[in-house]
Amino acid sequence: MQKLVENTPDLSKPGHMNLKFEIGTGVSTFAEVSDHDEVYVNIGLGFLLKMEPEEAIKYAKIRKKALKREVEHNRKLAVEIKVRIKLVLLALNELNNNAMN
Repeated sequence: MQKLVENTPDLSKPGHMNLKFEIGTGVSTFAEVSDHDEVYVNIGLGFLLKMEPEEAIKYAKIRKKALKREVEHNRKLAVEIKVRIKLVLLALNELNNNAMN
């Protein structure tokens, strides 16, 4: 969304504007925009919030930072879980070796 708003030609020009933008997973669509003064931003749970383009860009940047923090947190959790799994596997292997002796 941030790229769409930033890369849109001059939003202050009156009249209709035809845009092509990606809606996800490599799928693009065309749209005709007649009102450039406001954009609707999906803020989650099916809610849309009307914003000015500058506000939408600011919101997108804040949301992007929050998502990056969440991804980094989940990566750290994944590493911790992998370490615990390896420790359990090593312990099971050692118990198995002791049982055979």
